[in-house]
Amino acid sequence: MKQPLLIAALAILTAFSSLAQITIQQADFALSTTGKDSATSKLMKKAGAAFPTKGNNQTWDYSTLSDSTKDIYYFGYITQPVTSPRNAAFANANLQAPNFTFFQNFAIPARSYYQLSSTGYVFLGDSTDFVRFSLQAISGSSADSLTITANARPYQTPVRYYRFPMTMNTAWSSTNRITTNFLLKVGLFGLNNTPGQNVRIVTNTDSIIGWGTLKLKNPSGGAALSFNVLMNRTATFAVDSFYLGGAPA
Repeated sequence: MKQPLLIAALAILTAFSSLAQITIQQADFALSTTGKDSATSKLMKKAGAAFPTKGNNQTWDYSTLSDSTKDIYYFGYITQPVTSPRNAAFANANLQAPNFTFFQNFAIPARSYYQLSSTGYVFLGDSTDFVRFSLQAISGSSADSLTITANARPYQTPVRYYRFPMTMNTAWSSTNRITTNFLLKVGLFGLNNTPGQNVRIVTNTDSIIGWGTLKLKNPSGGAALSFNVLMNRTATFAVDSFYLGGAPA
């Protein structure tokens, strides 16, 4: 009789463990289509913070770490509802944010577009502004320049930051071809606003690898704050290619 009873006990424990797992829906997500956002502190950069252990029913206790308001930052960007005129390439967006995208070390003003719905929170792509950069510091000539033309860059497979419902062992991925068009003027090489492209192939993968309790220091004093959380592991792999005058550069 002992063996069947043991098996039954394990089955009951497994059932309760399964019920305890955390599932996040849109209603549980702090961000909303009204443009509200949630703050996160850079606790992992504090001395003594260990990388959290993956797995079921973990307790990640960071309640003894010091923190301060200067270390508060916002996840992603402060979003707001999409305003008019709406970029036609992002008709499904309900949130937007001013942003910067980078071409080598040049920061290009951009506007990012997002969609929050019952199926998840996704990054749909961005639009870049027309901007011209002097290359004098590189080429030595004040006449040389890099011009970024205005681009709308909707992603073929939107980058899904969160997928609803989201629970342990859920996973998702996306691969996109992101193109930045430019004009290059460098007299020394006979380039006079020669058209070019930066093509970036980016793969993003996400997987939920842990669930449990996160404990943080109470900024008002008293008992530590506890949150039921999921651990999301994100990996990004990117390959850049450059073309000038239609040929690989």
